[in-house]
Amino acid sequence: MANAKPHTHLSVELISLIAIALPVKDLLSFSLVCHDFQNLALGILYKDISSHHVNDQCLSTLACNKRAARAVKSLILPIQLISAIEHYTWLGELPEDPSLQNVAPGEKAVLLLPSLPNLQELSIPPLSAKYAQLLSQCTLPNLRVLSYDMPLKQPVLSFISRTTTLVSLSFNSFLPLHPDVSTQTTALPQLRHLSGSPQIVKLFAKHAPLNRVHIDWRYKRPKTDELDEALSVLAKYCSKTLEELAVHRSLFRSSTSNTNILIKVSERLPDITRLGLNGVQLEPKSTICKALSRFKYLEYLDMDQYPPSAVRPPRLYGSSESLAPTYKQDEVLMLSWASDTSCPMLRECRLPNGVTWSLRGPKLWVPTAPSKKYLPLKFFWSANTFLPNPITF
Repeated sequence: MANAKPHTHLSVELISLIAIALPVKDLLSFSLVCHDFQNLALGILYKDISSHHVNDQCLSTLACNKRAARAVKSLILPIQLISAIEHYTWLGELPEDPSLQNVAPGEKAVLLLPSLPNLQELSIPPLSAKYAQLLSQCTLPNLRVLSYDMPLKQPVLSFISRTTTLVSLSFNSFLPLHPDVSTQTTALPQLRHLSGSPQIVKLFAKHAPLNRVHIDWRYKRPKTDELDEALSVLAKYCSKTLEELAVHRSLFRSSTSNTNILIKVSERLPDITRLGLNGVQLEPKSTICKALSRFKYLEYLDMDQYPPSAVRPPRLYGSSESLAPTYKQDEVLMLSWASDTSCPMLRECRLPNGVTWSLRGPKLWVPTAPSKKYLPLKFFWSANTFLPNPITF
């Protein structure tokens, strides 16, 4: 008992909870207690590496310390045009790998990717074109989530086609595919979540059991052929597995409506349970009701859906009664939608005016209101203007 470790009477879970709550400076001191604490600290420090943590000393540690490399689960590469701003003191003073000298931190991180065997999440920022060529030489056997913020090029597509373990794939660039990209479809048998342009959907949806699809359509908006083809591919290959669909079509400097998208989705994918759209006009009501009547299992409808990178037009409420949200009329609208003949499974709906309605009982729809019932014209809408409590009439 005299040689027993002082922390053996504490469970591993309890020690882990204590270590996770420590700031970086205290966690470094915590790692000096014993080898067990150092292994635990390595797993916490290197589990999630964001772009402003990727500096030379961090990368040198990963190159020389296999335990630290095995601990990395998530990596966000830095933008090549911006150098690292924040620096942390990492564990130990390790020698610099000669093969990585005179290399930018971002490129150095890509070269180290093959030495990260447990990497599961990788995010590649915009304005970093050199990453595309470097990724073509990488193989990550356990990668499950990939976020790519540039137009897709053939080297990146080759890297993705080899990574058959991908579960989530996001392309946050709305620009078209690079001309060198092969139009041949790519098989990813475990892919469940796909986000990108209609071209991206056509490229990956044919051989993937997709569960969630987010289409960002901001390029060549007047031409609907690309979106029609993407919806047709989803209806043909993913109709049995698809549950959630979101389509964002930018209406910037445009007076048109996205009501036609609602009609097309209802005709081709009537079995989805969650739907997100933007710019849908609620008139004529008969057209909207007819489209919603095709959905058999729709539980959530968002008519004010915008991706994080999209420009949201402001909602301007005046001080007059006519410009305020018409809750009574909206309640009647919700009762007409969530009926036995329209959407019998509908439980929550967000209208274009931003008010979310929730079903709290039989034919009892309760709105979640903005923080102010009437907002001044200078007020621009944000996602933080909702209150958790329903309003009273």
